Amino acid sequence: MFIATLYLLLSAGAALAAPAADSSKQVTVQGNISGAEGDWVYLSREFNFVATTDSARVQNGQFVFQLTLPEPLICTLHVSGSLQMKAFWADSDTVSVTVAKQALHAAVVKGSPEQEAWMAYSAYLNKVPPRKAPGDTAFAHGLDRAAEAFIRDYRQYRAAAMILHDRFLGKGYEAQAVALYKQLTPAVQKSVYGQRVSSKLNSESRTGIGLMAPAFELPDSNGVMHNITAFRGKVLLIDFWASWCVPCRKENPGLVKAYAQYKSRGFDIMSVSLDSNKPQWLAAAAKDGLTWLQVSDLKAYNGPVPVMYGLNYLPQNVLVDREGKIIAKNLRGEKVAEILASLFP
Repeated sequence: MFIATLYLLLSAGAALAAPAADSSKQVTVQGNISGAEGDWVYLSREFNFVATTDSARVQNGQFVFQLTLPEPLICTLHVSGSLQMKAFWADSDTVSVTVAKQALHAAVVKGSPEQEAWMAYSAYLNKVPPRKAPGDTAFAHGLDRAAEAFIRDYRQYRAAAMILHDRFLGKGYEAQAVALYKQLTPAVQKSVYGQRVSSKLNSESRTGIGLMAPAFELPDSNGVMHNITAFRGKVLLIDFWASWCVPCRKENPGLVKAYAQYKSRGFDIMSVSLDSNKPQWLAAAAKDGLTWLQVSDLKAYNGPVPVMYGLNYLPQNVLVDREGKIIAKNLRGEKVAEILASLFP
């Protein structure tokens, strides 16, 4: 799963319960769904970068999944014929999901303590005064304080590790992130989500803003090697993506526009694909109109570059100045255009 976007898929919920157990266990997901009789329901989850998807057919408005999980995990539910999805925690003996096919995002999930903890986060966010204007720093600081409070209060939940990862890593808050990580319970630190925080913190010591971007070289589709040091003298966006990454694909139109506007002024892009399937990689790049340099070793997360840059979710990117120093990270949406406008007035 892509941690940075998961909270958008989780809807409002209930009160706090006890934290989930840490050992592998059987989890039954019982679903009641309207408007989907005879359809297939798919349940996906990811552990250590290995994705697994199960399927079940809706009968009499119901579906059931019997899961064996190594630890409590985020699962994603979607239904054939629908573009919507619902992410939720599977962490107890039985988790129930009640939903309508046409409103999958509004599914009601019960029986999951981790889900209840995650839902409690919205109450913290609701206490933050509304944004007064774009770029309102008081609003941003309020969100930071809300996240800090949630992590302290819910440090025994994996949800706290996910909030820590999403809110504070890769944004210049490394010292703050280290302090918050130390407040997580040992069980959460050892979880897959806690380990992602630890891995990212370690990578930040090599790829923090103001540091030289670690040099690497990767082959293009013809096997020709390309090193990022060849881009010295240009402002370079190193964009990490994959053909299967839906959020990545949604970012591509903005990159296409930015490249067209600034390529003649000293801006360039190197797209690093974490695909393992060459035809799918190249087809996606062609379909999205990515005319700049495309490279990949086709090793997905198992190559040296994801380790070097601490990649454990997609999309991610690094903006490098003409001297090779990192000046921004993980720019999404209009942020790429905004920072380029400031660099190329």
